[in-house]
Amino acid sequence: MPLIRRIMSAAWRRALFRLAALAVLVGFAVPCLAQMPVTVQLKGRDGFLFASYFAMDHREEIAAPVHARHSSEHPLDFRLYDARPMLPLILPHSAEIHAGIGVLAPGFDFSRFSYSPAQSARLDADLNGLRTYLAWAVALVSLLGVMAVYIHLINRRLRRSVAETQQAAEKLQTSEEKYRLLTETMKDVVWTVDTETLDFIYISPSVERLRGYKPEELVATPIDGMFRAEDMELIRSLLRQRVEAFVGGLECFYTDEAELPCKDGGTVWVEMVTTFCRNPRTGRIELHGVSRDISERRASQARIAYMAEHDMLTDLPNRALVTDRLRQALTAARRNLHRVALLYIDLDRFKPVNDIYGHAVGDLLLREAADRMRLCVRESDTVGRFGGDEFVVLLPHVESESDALRVAEKIRHAIGEPFRLGGLTLEVSSSIGIAVYPHHGSDDVSLLLHADSAMYDAKHGGRDRVCIFGGSAP
Repeated sequence: MPLIRRIMSAAWRRALFRLAALAVLVGFAVPCLAQMPVTVQLKGRDGFLFASYFAMDHREEIAAPVHARHSSEHPLDFRLYDARPMLPLILPHSAEIHAGIGVLAPGFDFSRFSYSPAQSARLDADLNGLRTYLAWAVALVSLLGVMAVYIHLINRRLRRSVAETQQAAEKLQTSEEKYRLLTETMKDVVWTVDTETLDFIYISPSVERLRGYKPEELVATPIDGMFRAEDMELIRSLLRQRVEAFVGGLECFYTDEAELPCKDGGTVWVEMVTTFCRNPRTGRIELHGVSRDISERRASQARIAYMAEHDMLTDLPNRALVTDRLRQALTAARRNLHRVALLYIDLDRFKPVNDIYGHAVGDLLLREAADRMRLCVRESDTVGRFGGDEFVVLLPHVESESDALRVAEKIRHAIGEPFRLGGLTLEVSSSIGIAVYPHHGSDDVSLLLHADSAMYDAKHGGRDRVCIFGGSAP
């Protein structure tokens, strides 16, 4: 009995050690799986089976830490050899133990817990398939990652390009608004003409203020309506010459003045600054221009020119204008072989009027005398004032000296009538000298000199009379 008890005790001790070793092997198998090339996360029955199979295939690796921790009585090889007969029984007994404690369902097929090399091969195949699947998955994820990075870079570039385009569009819009505001609010008219069709391509709204037309009434219409009909032939010829010069390489600005018709039937004078440009989009030559209203300037210039040629007191032509007209009349007389008469007039007893009544009354008398002289001549004749109380009458076309004498006598009688000025009644007379082309001179200087000499002859002869140069009073 003691021997049997000792044998049984030894057998039970070995069995218990084996069961403990198996439990420890299975317990250590799960942590070891984390160090495998491919980690498999399994739960429940599948995890238990997988841990058991791994412990059977890696006995030395699993037994070494168990032996080092729990047994130092025998060497590791002895323990492995001693546990080898128990291998076929380990898994079924483990399954029964787990079934007994309620881990597995009742009636579970325990044959699936038996160790089998075929099952180990299938497990290895599954692991290899899992590794292949994971490798493809990693490759696919890497490819997707590369594509994601590429798409991100493309999107960032596109966002930058869109932002730059938007900024450029905003700058262009700002520039267009600025120049549109400039052209729409400025007084000058900005316009563009196609030189091939001579149609307006653009014209600014200020044209309505200048000529009364709305821009839409002129755009796509020919420039014929912009100028007077009698000027169009000259304008077309001038445009052709300037276009040819531009094509030849001459680029410059032109300044012209023109009288443009308005919608209300009137006209307006404008200064046009123009230049030619080639449209970069169409390649066609365009005429770009700016028109400015110069009506006030021309009126001022005309007024200055008028003042330079007229007497400010009587509004009669002055010496310069009378001399110019005399030269023109002499030129026409030489061509047409007719006579020209020149009357030189001086008012008698005018100085006492100024001395007694003042220059204001004297000025009124001079204006009245000028008006009376104008009424005595034709529209083609010229009455001028040379200064003081001296006047000149130009008769550009007379048949004989008697025509000149008749006009002179008419003037003398008109001046001899009393002047009623501001409650005053004044009387003056006139001394008139006559010189006739070609008998008394062939140019303006000689005629003026001889007419003045004849006037002094009339004044020395008793005043209030008419004298012809080289002769006596009629």
